[in-house]
Amino acid sequence: MKLKKLSLIALSLLTVGCTGDAKTISIPPLPPIEPELKMVCEGCSYNEQTTVDFLFDRGIVEPRAMSVVLGNIKQESLFKPNICEGGARVPYEKCHRGGYGLIQWTTTARYDGLGHFAASYGGNPSELKTQLRYMVNEKQWTDIEPYFIKGGLSSKQYMGLAYDWLGWGVMGKRGIYADQYLDRLKIV
Repeated sequence: MKLKKLSLIALSLLTVGCTGDAKTISIPPLPPIEPELKMVCEGCSYNEQTTVDFLFDRGIVEPRAMSVVLGNIKQESLFKPNICEGGARVPYEKCHRGGYGLIQWTTTARYDGLGHFAASYGGNPSELKTQLRYMVNEKQWTDIEPYFIKGGLSSKQYMGLAYDWLGWGVMGKRGIYADQYLDRLKIV
């Protein structure tokens, strides 16, 4: 119905303009289109920026929150989705001990969960986008994600939430990486 009305209005405007009359039609200007904001990770790899885009679209828009997530993923896998604990770059099926993937899914339940998720949704468990989708569907993530979306916490508080998510055994350079990302993340 709206489309018909719009078409009739457009047709009548064209008809008025085609009659040869010197009538001027005044069409009000359209409101300006607001540019869509996004977060850019300056100097980051494709996998890092893809992760930023994915999480930003889910509502993690505060750079401090994003930087902690990125710092943890870098500590776990250097953003290499096909990495087996210890550094071997292998497909999912060939990683037989330790963790695998972006966040080093280590326990049998979490590792098998990645494989089952990929099979159920037609993804490859060795690929970044499948792992990101799996990551945000795990209970460990869904429990903490609202805090990252809400924002307003300190880096230390976000790091505590990241521990709840990952349960790491070694802190490593997570905090250093998070600080480095914080300096590189820009909202444009």
